[in-house]
Amino acid sequence: MVTCPRCGRVLDRAEGQKYCSFCGYDLDKPSEGASMEFRSPEDPPISQDRYCPWEDQDNLGLMDGLLQTLKSSLFTPQEFFFKLPIEGGFVTPLLYALIVETFGSLVSYAWAFSLDHSLLGTTKFSGFWIILMGVLVPMLVFLHVIVSAVVLHISLFLVAAVKRDFEATFRVVCYSSGPNLFSAVPVIGGAVALVWQTYLIVIGLREVHGITIARALTAVFLPLILCCGLILAGISILGIGMGLGEIQ
Repeated sequence: MVTCPRCGRVLDRAEGQKYCSFCGYDLDKPSEGASMEFRSPEDPPISQDRYCPWEDQDNLGLMDGLLQTLKSSLFTPQEFFFKLPIEGGFVTPLLYALIVETFGSLVSYAWAFSLDHSLLGTTKFSGFWIILMGVLVPMLVFLHVIVSAVVLHISLFLVAAVKRDFEATFRVVCYSSGPNLFSAVPVIGGAVALVWQTYLIVIGLREVHGITIARALTAVFLPLILCCGLILAGISILGIGMGLGEIQ
């Protein structure tokens, strides 16, 4: 058993293994001096230098905090989520997700309204629709974040990957919202946002819960797998029922 000098995780190092299975650090290099604290070999490492720009608005201000959080979470997610505070309340991270996802969604809907060939493009873009969308979108974003976090935490439990409480998972979901800004880009924006956000959630779960990429991926895709399985089972039962009805 060895401890990675960079991420602080305890590894069952295989013979000839050169790199950390979690962060890719060269295990033969000297320690980088990362400051870690361990409660037990099974627990994920706790960085003593936890920091999130969005939660430092007293020093940075709202806009700088927002932009720095977007930049860090999008382009250096491993470092961002490793340092992400795992507690401190639900309101602040939820507000971040509401701002980012609502903005991306509203711009995306505005594009849809502007395209004559789209379903929304056939609807008159009046003041009523602007007010309606301004009210409904934040509500839908709120529900989406809550449900996503609950389902994801249950998935983590099912794959035996829960190392933190629900708040930690909730924070990963909220601070993975950055890619939703790309949904404002016509045609390909939605696909880019979906793939990028999935990637951030996987990295966030790995860093926050201290689990492997494989378990994080399993937890993320487990709800989809279960849904597909239920749909196929339903179709099969329906087919069998119809077949029996024809025989009779």
